[in-house]
Amino acid sequence: SFPTRRSSDLADLLSILAETKDPTLVQPHMGKAFEGMAKVKFDTNNTIIEEMISAEGEAVPLTFPIDVMKPANVGAVERWLLEVEESMMDTLRDITKKSNTAYATADRVKWCLEWPGQVVLATDCIYWTDEMTTALKGNTLDQYEKKLFSQLGDIVTLIRSGQMTKLGRTTVGAMVTIDVHARDVTAELADAGDMEEMLEDLTDPSAKTAEGIWQIRRSPAGVLCGPAQAGLRRRRSRVVGDLLPRSGRE
Repeated sequence: SFPTRRSSDLADLLSILAETKDPTLVQPHMGKAFEGMAKVKFDTNNTIIEEMISAEGEAVPLTFPIDVMKPANVGAVERWLLEVEESMMDTLRDITKKSNTAYATADRVKWCLEWPGQVVLATDCIYWTDEMTTALKGNTLDQYEKKLFSQLGDIVTLIRSGQMTKLGRTTVGAMVTIDVHARDVTAELADAGDMEEMLEDLTDPSAKTAEGIWQIRRSPAGVLCGPAQAGLRRRRSRVVGDLLPRSGRE
């Protein structure tokens, strides 16, 4: 999942701040300081942080490596950890932007194995949202639904090939879960028929709750819409079982 800074208890905080001479001793605490980042990779001299590594073993090179031994950072663990956080966010913005650009022209089956897992999920959701908006405005949900079935069919072929790494299977498993949900939402909307009424609900300011969550009153796709962080770890679901027997809408 996307690494995010998390609060640590007092004992962990004191342990982190105590490791002023050897920056590598902070490694056991990285997973407690950052959710989604289990550890980092140092260079051979243990002075430059080059990569962030997830609990699943996925390594992502930092766009801006962190020099933990530069004068301002020597003995100041809290300072270079903040730099790690900033570099983490810069890196993810940069990679996600590149992934979004690549998706437009890439073979989707190859693309999903060429980028960090959570970036794949982010780009996947961004394009579904954009394409879904276009389909709603153009009243072409039936055609878009068929496209989603086709995309899922390609992923099923990839899964059956057995030619993925363990990390690749984790990424694809998480992506398929989102894609099946996207397909089902699209199918339900296509069956509902009355797009104008649902679009009125989606744009109705009174539909927003006090917590900033949108209440979709009459949409068959659900009742509450709000922000959520999607993890990369494989979800236990009937996703692949749901996919295999279905080939598309006649």
